[in-house]
Amino acid sequence: MFIKLKMKNILYKIILIAFIAYWVITFFFVMPNNPLNLDSIKGKEVFQTNFFQRWAFFAPPPTFNERVYIVFKNEISLHTDVFEALEPILKAKSEKVPFNTHQQLLDYIFASTISNIEGNIRVFKEISNIEKSKDNSLKSDSVTLDKLVKNIETTSDFKTLKNYAKIIAKNNNINTDLVSFQIQVVRIYIPQFVDRNLTEQKSEIMFSSHFLKF
Repeated sequence: MFIKLKMKNILYKIILIAFIAYWVITFFFVMPNNPLNLDSIKGKEVFQTNFFQRWAFFAPPPTFNERVYIVFKNEISLHTDVFEALEPILKAKSEKVPFNTHQQLLDYIFASTISNIEGNIRVFKEISNIEKSKDNSLKSDSVTLDKLVKNIETTSDFKTLKNYAKIIAKNNNINTDLVSFQIQVVRIYIPQFVDRNLTEQKSEIMFSSHFLKF
């Protein structure tokens, strides 16, 4: 009886420590950027991938929708095919309720992936601005942008989008040996009430990769 009670107390302590550790790590990575979490990009990437969450309980309604475009360019004919990855998932998620577990998982993965990429972009820009303020020999914007894109292309989040691009290529009978691909993350802004009759929506490319081979 004493041993069981002792084991139960140990188990409670382990659960309590894990609970406290989780929330400490969560606050560390969701708090505004600071010198500590700016130096923990890899850790933040792992945290967001496995424990992604949207802290939007008291947040205002979204002002934009996000879209992920996959562009395939034939290396011989230079013909391009463009596919949007998110909208079909969201449509299927709505149509297949309550049997939409697969679509919910895909939506979760994309939300986490896009959040990580946009977070890494912000961190990279902040680091670049700090470096520029310390170094008078400023690099051109094009060099900085190219470095940013290459940095994002090495992350696991970009590899997730690359793997999904392969699935889209297979589903559309596109030979991946004959094409290069590009991934674009785009924000399409939701018009305000006063602009509700405008036919053209404002959009912004948040990230555009190089054309790469599979």
